[in-house]
Amino acid sequence: MKIKIISSVFLLIFLTSNIKPQWRVQNSGVSTDLYSIYFLNNQLGWASGRFGVIVKTTDGGNTWQSKPINFTGSLSYINFFDENIGITSGSDGRIFKSFNGGDTWDSIYSPTTARLNEGSFIDNLNGWFVGDSGIVLKTVDGGNTWSIISHVTTDNLMFVQFINENIGWVVSEINGEMWKTIDGGITWTKKYETIANIQLYQVQFIDENRGWAVGDFGTIIHTSDGGNTWFPQTTNVFKKIRSIHFVDSQNGWAVGKDEQILSSNDGGNTWDLVRSGPLFELFYMYVLDINHAWAVGNAGTIISFNRDNLTEVDDILDNNTIPKRFYLYQNYPNPFNPSTIIRYDVPNSGYVKIKIFDLTGKEITSLVNQNKLAGTYEISFNAGNLSSGIYFYQLITNEFVEIKKMLLIK
Repeated sequence: MKIKIISSVFLLIFLTSNIKPQWRVQNSGVSTDLYSIYFLNNQLGWASGRFGVIVKTTDGGNTWQSKPINFTGSLSYINFFDENIGITSGSDGRIFKSFNGGDTWDSIYSPTTARLNEGSFIDNLNGWFVGDSGIVLKTVDGGNTWSIISHVTTDNLMFVQFINENIGWVVSEINGEMWKTIDGGITWTKKYETIANIQLYQVQFIDENRGWAVGDFGTIIHTSDGGNTWFPQTTNVFKKIRSIHFVDSQNGWAVGKDEQILSSNDGGNTWDLVRSGPLFELFYMYVLDINHAWAVGNAGTIISFNRDNLTEVDDILDNNTIPKRFYLYQNYPNPFNPSTIIRYDVPNSGYVKIKIFDLTGKEITSLVNQNKLAGTYEISFNAGNLSSGIYFYQLITNEFVEIKKMLLIK
């Protein structure tokens, strides 16, 4: 099918050998909000969330299995020390440990009934939990016993990170406050407070000096002097950012509302929006290394990044809810550089094609060319070696044809 459009002509060459890895939605098997995720290696991982949900994967997240726990509250933190021993915590001050890879969970005595919102372990023995009303708990025996060591503030503490046995950080729920300890959590000093009560959600340090924090309205701030001074970084997004992780001084990601995923390869001086959309909010991200990362969010969302996979995969987002009609969504992000996501609905099984054209009507590539079951799908289009310009993408079936425009800006 020839597309005739009078406009400037851009010559495009699509090289599939240079396809880059994308963040891809995984099927968690649950529909409740997920708040925490942890991977021991690139295959073995766990996630926890609302209503006592715990899921486990042994294949990098391609499949997930629910694990029973005698608890119906929220589990906002999960961590494993090895393939057998793990710990989780959440509402009502509840703490649980597993000794068989998460198959079963034992309740551990907790000295509080306050909601526990986050945890941090620096090794298999020493760890901290923080929660409502500024409470800080500590263990020195791998979570078998816990004691209250301080109350930082009357506000709820939503996040904690320790980088060694002495230096740690917490983030409070209101006023965007960050507090620092240099004595293992006994005493705390307020180091930052946002303007206009912008909420901060997470802080991450890669050493004693260099750290980042994220919050409402696309906020990312950075310090290089141990938190004495903080400077904003430009993101060009304006919705909340919930989680951030740098694997080194240069390479990091941030995730948040409306499927936002941002990446930086220069220490946060510049950020690229690599994904956005209307379906879900991402709450927390776990980065194993520069090649593997996962994020969790509302309605059972798990999304993964795998640099090992250098081929495009047409991901099914939902085959439980059957779409009522064929639909081709606007690509996102748009404009894009260099990758964008194309999403489409298929109401019944049949042969589906997704094609890319340039302004002359020349077909650049075919992204999809196969039978599809009913469901909602997405696939990425990488234009890393293409010139800036206008492109068109087309959904073709035996019953339906639709075309939309997208813009590559480099």
